[in-house]
Amino acid sequence: MRVNEIFIILALLVMPVWQAFWAVAAASDEKQPDTRIPQEASVEFDAVSAFSILPNTPDNDSEFPVFILELNLSRADFDDETFAGNINLWGFTLALGLDSRYEIGYSYLTNTHLFGDWEPSLDEGPELASYEDFDISSKLIYLRRDWLIEDRLGVFALIGYSKIEIETHLVETCFFVCGELIKVSEGEITYANHQSGFGWGVGIQWQISRFGAWTLRYVDQSRGDFEFRSIRLDLSIRG
Repeated sequence: MRVNEIFIILALLVMPVWQAFWAVAAASDEKQPDTRIPQEASVEFDAVSAFSILPNTPDNDSEFPVFILELNLSRADFDDETFAGNINLWGFTLALGLDSRYEIGYSYLTNTHLFGDWEPSLDEGPELASYEDFDISSKLIYLRRDWLIEDRLGVFALIGYSKIEIETHLVETCFFVCGELIKVSEGEITYANHQSGFGWGVGIQWQISRFGAWTLRYVDQSRGDFEFRSIRLDLSIRG
């Protein structure tokens, strides 16, 4: 064969190999799909986010301790084996709220007020003279525990140390003779009974605002044969 014919035949035989080579090379140059996880799709553990799925309980104790002032009005029943009856009392309570559950305080009640004394309604005991005063007072240092029933309604119980004083004394009054227009002074004590010991109580409280509440409570400060029980209505102011 001539040289030209031999060259043409060899070119036809080799052509498929070169075509396959270029096909493979072209395929290798094509970009493969990026199977890496995008940065924004990566999963990272965030401790703050993990805790955020837990129930969100408000920290109600963050505002404590808090100062509490109460204005008290009470009706008390008493029996000290000499005098027995009931009487109106008024007073105040100074307390410190330790948290949303516990409170410590001091409560004072008396029948003496700016315009005189509230007189008792006696069922037993010697008759008081017109110039004889009957005084009764109650002091209570207590620890109180609260339980919340609803958003504004709660109940509580308290225990403490109490002191009850019952006294009668003479009142001396003179006009002009004393050198003054009117002079009133307390004379000698005609009767006294002081009792101290354990006291306890239960009650219910209605929150009327963030800083105010009404409280109705029953308190028993009896000791042995000395009985003293009271029902109290209080206006509580929290500061």
